[in-house]
Amino acid sequence: MNFINNKKSMPLGFLLCYLAIMQISLYSQSSPDSASAACFPVLTLQQQFHRDIKPLKDSLYTDWSSCETVIKPVEATILGGIYFGSLVALTIHQNNAWWKDQRRSFHFEEDWHSALQIDKFGHTFGTYMISSVSKDAVQEAGVCERDAIWAGGALGLVYQTYTEVQDGYASDWGFSPSDFYFDVVGSLMFMAREYNPAFKIISPKWQYIPSDWLNKPVMNRPKTFIDDYNSTTFWYAVAVYSLLPEKAQQWWPEWLGLAFGYGAEGIDAGHGSDNSYNLLHRRYIIALDVDLEKLLPDGPSLWNWWKRKMNVVKMPLPAIEFSDNKANFYVFYPFNLKIVF
Repeated sequence: MNFINNKKSMPLGFLLCYLAIMQISLYSQSSPDSASAACFPVLTLQQQFHRDIKPLKDSLYTDWSSCETVIKPVEATILGGIYFGSLVALTIHQNNAWWKDQRRSFHFEEDWHSALQIDKFGHTFGTYMISSVSKDAVQEAGVCERDAIWAGGALGLVYQTYTEVQDGYASDWGFSPSDFYFDVVGSLMFMAREYNPAFKIISPKWQYIPSDWLNKPVMNRPKTFIDDYNSTTFWYAVAVYSLLPEKAQQWWPEWLGLAFGYGAEGIDAGHGSDNSYNLLHRRYIIALDVDLEKLLPDGPSLWNWWKRKMNVVKMPLPAIEFSDNKANFYVFYPFNLKIVF
């Protein structure tokens, strides 16, 4: 079987990849000289990686020995109310947008070919964000960081699984196994990045610019910003500074990175007045990226938390987009100030 070209195997491939990451994270808590390194060659590469790159040195071996949970009743009550209130509001929004008047017996329905797979990126990112916010709330309530990471990953996956089960009762679609696989990837990606800081070299990001602002096809069905895939781009940003040799770092700002994005156009969109427009195509983008955590100064804890959370939003910056058999250079992607090659 050609695994790379087998689309049905891709979700399993992503899942196995992140399971391997978690395995590396767990084994990295032991001594780098342990016998397990012989059984897991990737560990040897990872240890060489952190020896050669100074900004990551010693980041692979987090000391959890002082991790202690002391619940703060007031904080736990306030944060618990805000957290669960937000989930209830999100559930109501989803019900009105997707599930209202959409009921039948529970069933499975694979939708791998839906929306050119950009919805799978959305499932991963959504689970990642819910896990991240959940971890912050649990930790602020007094749970030690190690346990808060596991709790956050679990809570994010539980909520997304609930969403998939609700989809399973919808008459126009069903429980999609591939959606669930990518939910799992989002939870594991969050846990890997939190448990092992070396993985923070790559950061997930999200960009939403309504397609009608750009004079591009819009969805011809009721939508929410969550599933407005024509307006959404998902990114993975790379911290270039951390990958450079120490001598080269003086020439590259620590806050400047590169991001690789994926999006689609023409999903559930009519031709409109422009029949020459080639509907339903993929977008691949390479862009500059700004790390707000490194660019903006540190301050009070609430400010630092805001920086971390806002850092998942991709700013409009110079980019090259490969789409519809063309390469376009944008000054502020995705706004239409561009040069076509």
